[in-house]
Amino acid sequence: MIPFGSKRQKLRRTVVRSFLRGLVNGVLGKLNLKLIKANLPPRLNLYYVTQRPLRPLYLNVGAGNWSHPYWHNLENPVEDYGKSTAQEVDVVHDLTSEEPLPLEDDSLEAVYTSHVVEHLNDKFCQQLFGELYRCLKPGGYIRIVCPDARIYWDGYHREDKSIFHGISETSYFADKITLEQFLLGGFAGPMSSIYGPTGMTWISDDEIRSTFAKHNLEDAMNHFSEQIPDDVVRNFPRLHKTWFTVDKLKKMLIEAGFSDAWESRYGQSKCLPMKDTIYFDQAHPDISL
Repeated sequence: MIPFGSKRQKLRRTVVRSFLRGLVNGVLGKLNLKLIKANLPPRLNLYYVTQRPLRPLYLNVGAGNWSHPYWHNLENPVEDYGKSTAQEVDVVHDLTSEEPLPLEDDSLEAVYTSHVVEHLNDKFCQQLFGELYRCLKPGGYIRIVCPDARIYWDGYHREDKSIFHGISETSYFADKITLEQFLLGGFAGPMSSIYGPTGMTWISDDEIRSTFAKHNLEDAMNHFSEQIPDDVVRNFPRLHKTWFTVDKLKKMLIEAGFSDAWESRYGQSKCLPMKDTIYFDQAHPDISL
């Protein structure tokens, strides 16, 4: 197997994209046209500020190289994610350090995090939610986007590998990967044979089927995800380590102190700045809660 995020895989994607771009521009060139990337402006009229605050007021946790003129990015730049991430970081913090966020109490208007929490474990997620509650102003919002485990489960039962497209991109051999390994890779990646060695024993298809046959969905997923130790969570940041459903995420947020938590899918945030789908909810909206 080729490890997720390997240099070989990145080179392959770059070559394919360059080829396709050249092919399309070659056709368009005959019509005196050219394909260019559109840089659409954010909807700044959704904010009451008129320039980027000196201190974070709007925070994107685990933002990578995402940027917005009024938002600050919190990230832990590591080599695994490439050099581009480090250039965009405003607040440096390791979400697995168990240290408080380097932010003041009641200082944030809104927090957004997309496809980050599934890369942690429940312990680190609960600590993160508690810290974000501390840092948000009364009446502030947190929007969490992550894979919906029930969509994965439904896809598994329908034998629909397309549901796992975000995971299948990690391997040249997606057509040879079983549905059981795709399912496990969605919430306990270090235990799935999709990936290279992580120090954990890969789980067989038979054991995966047996576990889900004996337990309900939540207990079966916990059976695997709770076996992943903290050091594996830290050392393999790209792999998924836990699972979320709407009910589980609501429960964790209420336990963190939030007064209310609700489901709002693509573009449905009750926080006006986060309704701007040019900048938010872009990562795999078809499988996200």
